[in-house]
Amino acid sequence: MRYFSTIFLKQALMLIVLLLSLALVGCSKNNGGDDGGDDIDEASDNLVSIKLDLSNSAGLLTTDSTGSARMHRKNARYLGIEPNERALALMQRSSAATDSGDDESNLKKVDSNGDVSSTMEMQKGRWAPSLPAISSIGISPAKEAYFQFERNFVYRTTDDSGKSCDDPWSASSPCSCQLFKLKSTLSEWADGSAKPEFDNMECVDNEHRLDSWMATGAMFQFDSSSNVYFLAGFENAQGTVLYKVSKEKVDGKFQKTEMVNRSICVRDWRVTKNGGLFYVGENCLDGQWSGDGAFFRYVSPEGTLTEVARNWWDYNFEPIEGASGDQVLFFGPDPDSSEV
Repeated sequence: MRYFSTIFLKQALMLIVLLLSLALVGCSKNNGGDDGGDDIDEASDNLVSIKLDLSNSAGLLTTDSTGSARMHRKNARYLGIEPNERALALMQRSSAATDSGDDESNLKKVDSNGDVSSTMEMQKGRWAPSLPAISSIGISPAKEAYFQFERNFVYRTTDDSGKSCDDPWSASSPCSCQLFKLKSTLSEWADGSAKPEFDNMECVDNEHRLDSWMATGAMFQFDSSSNVYFLAGFENAQGTVLYKVSKEKVDGKFQKTEMVNRSICVRDWRVTKNGGLFYVGENCLDGQWSGDGAFFRYVSPEGTLTEVARNWWDYNFEPIEGASGDQVLFFGPDPDSSEV
């Protein structure tokens, strides 16, 4: 029969207590999810912080091969400086236009000599994906710049209240965004008062998804007060909503107004300088055309809805500014109403 000394038993007991203590400490760390630590770590690992620098810039140019490059070149005069058109044309045809090197952004700035350089500096988490390409640029009458990326990405680790974000990479997460506005106006970049710094773009909407195929014209439209309008979809639902977003924030948040709800499939739309909206649409069933026939409608700046005509398959229209308010030229059937 084997006997154990008192000293050996004490040492064994101390070892067991030590192992239990370590196990409890490990459990407490693993169960610390109540404070959102794991979510913050996930957001930090996927974080992409951007510093946009438009100093010494005469315009913008994308180095992708899509039609957006032509659209962005059209905006190249946004600072009121004529860029070197010949240099821009050569740049678009050169291999440098498709090879960004270490610069992940497809958005480049062009100086008055036509020289092209990077617009973005990034700080990324260890698992952060490549920066999505910029699909659309909108410039308001007040020289405010809006950018639509091809997809959303994680741009911060907590929401407005400081809480961690569940599934931070989700398109509807408050830590993720696809539509941004540059904090400084293009005029401020032109006069040198804007300085490049990280996080100098702010998220406009992180509750919806923006796809270029949704747009029947420009992704962004503006009225004379520089309110921005865009068509947005949903991450896990059918349908689209046409929104108006005020240029001024309330309590630190952009204010969205629903101009056309998701029960209507919008085919085409135009915003007037006065803030009116002409659009062609049809009733929707689960995000699809119902087949009931399209209608042509007008929403006044005060929110009054007027139906101009319906049951026509191909409306062509162009708003005009009349002395008594918004008017429109359109091709279609005789209008059901002559109030517009």
